[in-house]
Amino acid sequence: MRSIVCAAIVALALSSATPLQATVVTPIGVPDLVGQAALIVRGRITDLRAVIPPEGGIATMATVAVTTTLKGDAGPFVAVRVPGGVIGRDRVVTIGAPVLRIDEEAIFFLERGPDHLWQPLGLSAGVVAVRADAVSGAPVVMPPVLAGRTASVGPVVRGDVRRRPMAVESFESIVRIVLAAQRGVKTRAAR
Repeated sequence: MRSIVCAAIVALALSSATPLQATVVTPIGVPDLVGQAALIVRGRITDLRAVIPPEGGIATMATVAVTTTLKGDAGPFVAVRVPGGVIGRDRVVTIGAPVLRIDEEAIFFLERGPDHLWQPLGLSAGVVAVRADAVSGAPVVMPPVLAGRTASVGPVVRGDVRRRPMAVESFESIVRIVLAAQRGVKTRAAR
């Protein structure tokens, strides 16, 4: 009995000594991505490096060569910080954070973090990967959920036939339409 009590005390002491952290990822649709993003660009990742941010942990800095700017002002390159990475033997994994790779092309929905660095809006939701279509080889994206367009209205259903690869140009057109509609609403509200 005494060994069980000692084991319980040791387990309690160890669990209270380590801070607990959690990540909650809420799905975000295209209208919210477009509205909340300060910068939307399409580009290719040219460099990745792990860093130790001032608040601790490990983050990965990605250098993105910008090919198209859909919202905001961007130079030829944008630095994007995502949580997680590897430095030496230490590895930090953040659930919901995108895993970026050199030469990967994507559309980035970015916001300024507390440190004023660009970060993806909604973690993985803010990075829409561009892939080659399996049949045609044309660049396509798997778009985020957009009720009535890329998913049925109502709850998200696994395997929804509306959520299938979309041409990059079509997805960028949707982003521009949503952006124009949101600007129109703001303009009318300002009058």
